[in-house]
Amino acid sequence: MPLNDVLRHRTHALASALNAHRILCYSFVSLLAVSLAIANALRNYSNFYSVAISLSKSNRSVLALANFGFLLSLFCGHVVQRIFFGTLRANEVERLYDRLWFFITESLLAFTIFRDEFDIPFALMFGFLLFVKSFHWLAGDRIEWMDQRPYPGPSPLFHLRMISLFIILWLTDFIMFLIAVESTIANGVGAWYSSQASMES
Repeated sequence: MPLNDVLRHRTHALASALNAHRILCYSFVSLLAVSLAIANALRNYSNFYSVAISLSKSNRSVLALANFGFLLSLFCGHVVQRIFFGTLRANEVERLYDRLWFFITESLLAFTIFRDEFDIPFALMFGFLLFVKSFHWLAGDRIEWMDQRPYPGPSPLFHLRMISLFIILWLTDFIMFLIAVESTIANGVGAWYSSQASMES
């Protein structure tokens, strides 16, 4: 067997294995990056405060930490999905990806309005909103699936899971609404809206 065929076969096998375990590979690379960033800061500085300042000032460290935070949110989302939904069906995954794509593109267009107020808390709130909204979409799809099931329908465990999820989502929505109202009362509607109102008068 020629060397080219052997290399091609092994490369194809490696690529297939990496593609099958891409989340695991991403997790490993993210964990390695954040570990190296923290180890580098610990090697250069002796106390916690200096390490924290170093991590917050270095762009590479902030990127590694943000990426690791994104990985943790994916992990939490997967755990919550397993608890309340079990394994997702193919059409649920497809509809979720479609909705996420439209939501993110529309949000990026809307972010041009808030470009002066775009900071870390804003990005965290957007990520949390996307996280919660995804579970709203999945719950709606699962309830739609439940309506199409013949008698006697899903098991009581399914109903318990859905009721628990609805209570958690309702409480989360209510708390986020209260935070939004409190922020609006304390800080006003926003700099953009205030400047538009002053220009009209």
